[in-house]
Amino acid sequence: MNQHCCVFTIAAKNYLHYAINLMSSVAEFMPGARRVVALCDRPDGLGLGGLPFEVIRVEDLAIPHIDRLLYQYTILELNTAIKPFVFSHLFNESPCAKVVYFDPDIQLFSSGARLLEALEESEILLTPHLTDFLDDGRLPADVTILQSGTYNLGFMALRRSASADKLLGWWRDRLLRDCVVDIPNGLFTDQKWIDLVPGVFERVAIVRDPGWNVAYWNLKHRDIEERAGRFFVNGEPLFFFHYSGYEANGSGISKYQDRFRMSDLSPPARRLFEIYGSNVAACGADRYASLPYAFDALSSGVKVTRAGRAALRREVDWSAPLPDFRTPEGERFVVDFLNSPVDGGYPVLTRLALSLYHLRPDLRAAFPDALGAHRLAFAAWLSRSAREQEGLEDVFLDPLFDGGDAAAQARVANGASAPASPNAARRGVAGVYRAIYRLAWATRLLFRPLVSREMRHRVSMYLLRKAYATDSALPRARAADQSTGRGVEGTRGLNVIGYLRSESGVGESARSMLRALEAARVPHSIVDYRVGNVSRMEEAIDEAKQGGLRYGINLFHINADQMGIARQALGEDYFAGRYRIGFWAWELGRFPDEWLSAFSHLDEIWVPSTFCQRAIAAKSPLPVVCIPPAVDLERADARDRRRFGLGEDSVVYLTMADMLSVPERKNPVGAAEAFMRAFRERDSAELVVKLTNAEARPDIIALLRDHAARCPGIRLIEGYLDREDLFTLINSVDCFVSLHRSEGFGLGIAEAMAREKAVVATGWSGNMDFMNAGNAMVVDYALTELDRDYGPYRKGEVWAEPDLDDAAGKMRAIYESAELRARLGRRGRADCERLLAPQVVGAAVRDRIERISSPATS
Repeated sequence: MNQHCCVFTIAAKNYLHYAINLMSSVAEFMPGARRVVALCDRPDGLGLGGLPFEVIRVEDLAIPHIDRLLYQYTILELNTAIKPFVFSHLFNESPCAKVVYFDPDIQLFSSGARLLEALEESEILLTPHLTDFLDDGRLPADVTILQSGTYNLGFMALRRSASADKLLGWWRDRLLRDCVVDIPNGLFTDQKWIDLVPGVFERVAIVRDPGWNVAYWNLKHRDIEERAGRFFVNGEPLFFFHYSGYEANGSGISKYQDRFRMSDLSPPARRLFEIYGSNVAACGADRYASLPYAFDALSSGVKVTRAGRAALRREVDWSAPLPDFRTPEGERFVVDFLNSPVDGGYPVLTRLALSLYHLRPDLRAAFPDALGAHRLAFAAWLSRSAREQEGLEDVFLDPLFDGGDAAAQARVANGASAPASPNAARRGVAGVYRAIYRLAWATRLLFRPLVSREMRHRVSMYLLRKAYATDSALPRARAADQSTGRGVEGTRGLNVIGYLRSESGVGESARSMLRALEAARVPHSIVDYRVGNVSRMEEAIDEAKQGGLRYGINLFHINADQMGIARQALGEDYFAGRYRIGFWAWELGRFPDEWLSAFSHLDEIWVPSTFCQRAIAAKSPLPVVCIPPAVDLERADARDRRRFGLGEDSVVYLTMADMLSVPERKNPVGAAEAFMRAFRERDSAELVVKLTNAEARPDIIALLRDHAARCPGIRLIEGYLDREDLFTLINSVDCFVSLHRSEGFGLGIAEAMAREKAVVATGWSGNMDFMNAGNAMVVDYALTELDRDYGPYRKGEVWAEPDLDDAAGKMRAIYESAELRARLGRRGRADCERLLAPQVVGAAVRDRIERISSPATS
């Protein structure tokens, strides 16, 4: 074995038994290699002599301002943040030509000779999490791996080289501030950064050997055998097994997965866990596992929680001269900084309190307006639960009551009602819910394997709201006059914030709201938001309405997946002190779990259809109200077939799709194929396929062009049309076709019906609020599971597969009967006037604003 090889791991004191076991296996299977443990901790009197490795203390590494890393990172983040520094230390302080890192919860089972041979050919060795897809609906899933990183950094090997120097220098710089678990912002410790490495460096080997880095995330694709005391994986020798998340004596193989229980494994696989559990116990688990982490607290013993660390990392001005956080002066700085108020309100909410609020989706959902209407309730939760759940000490809770009288302190501490409306019975009920909530929290780990994440979220939201309710638990529209919801102009109204100029469905939805507000004479102002929009932005809006935040209610026409980004882009002025409504659409029957945190930014959700309402309400802790779009009903007879190359005597069909809106869902290909089944070349029938953003899906465009080449009646119109030109196109056709697989509302269908056009459309999802067999030709369908992901629509979800033969038959019926076309057109127009007219929708909006703004609303 190469004498110039060094193997290291990183561990705190409570993981030393894992490190001892790892290094014992290294001694057996990589003899002669130097063995090192970087202690991410302080020994604090623990004797480290006689261990089968050298020890390097984290504070002895050449890390600038090490005190900042010690207290801005959690124990997991710090252990991963120092990795490139240890690599550099070992290259710089020893003659080692090859340095190998293993996580401490790894054990070697065969020779490391192949590893060292691989480092002769390559300069960087990595192992991927996956060598096949995870498509069984269990966790972790493919998306989980995408979020945490392609390569598992429980293993990495480098050879001394210019590439290694460049990599380590870049990596060290990144991890000084950004070695965090922050999935929404694309970060996961040191690991996610390494996704970039194979693209930057040439001599990188991605080791796909099934015997390397076997773990819960790839075990689905690993067949383990035992032969004569040796283990093999897919026929190859097992080199090392990664026991990430394994807890001895448990029924699972890792707390980070739900795919396997121990009883599901083959006997050889179970034996690997038995061997490991026995070895780790023999290496001193009883001695080391309960040892305290030195950097869990400041020098005086005051604990710095994860929320405190996040606040230090995000909000401290690191360019300013700062005291060493390990000194008394530094400790005073840390405590004062975390205790500084975020505003002038009472109870006092500090940087630490607000940081904790932002870390926990359950708190954001339960107390959407923590700085306003839910301030008392959030303070009550802090007073009663933050110590138990988050380890906040009195030094960080005492500021809650600074500046308040004894009665006010008692109200906050007891979670009582606001002083203007005491209600002893209500407080008693809240006390019962608090007891249930505390019990649920204390037993949460017992029920985690038995209860879905969605159900845990909903129960937590319900209990939190009940336990810490105040008289202002349902927030009012708040601005200058909180009791009435009036804004700075002294009247009730809406601030509409959204993609107002965007030539897209979400943009037209926002503009339809403006039509409704104008028709009902509801005061409003507009904010043209653009972050994240990818469509053309040339729609006209009333510039005079761009008056900022004039009113007490904000209506965000921004979908759920963009709400967190919108809050960052717009700033807290758009969220604090006002009632916040999100106008969301979702096209499938189940709202995605990954978007649940979006509820925390809002007080209420509006949706365009009862279909969306059912999907979102099933997971929402907030009210979900159906407010359909207001359809433009102005009669316009402009018709110009010549402009669009259409025959004057043809029966013309129109289908539309934006290639950015998942064309498989809109299904223009299905419309073209149904048309081809319905008509022969001698028929005077034409189909216009109107497409925008065609460049986004060249595969779909190529298929449609092929259909058009084979069927002369099909016409493709690509590119944007302004609203006037689009309505001219709709006026120029006889029938609108939507063989969609799902729709949140179906605005194109409604706009065609409003222009007295016959409609042939799939009879499923949001369009069925206004479409029926009396006003349209409803196409049969079968509900089918998605066979793969389509944009945000995940494999295993359900949508409608329209019956193309049924659609063809109904398109043929439209062709053969002018009377049918006229009758459907008249009925469709009448139903749009009854259900979707701007005056009708505007009246519903006005009524809802009155309910929100009324002091009696509860």
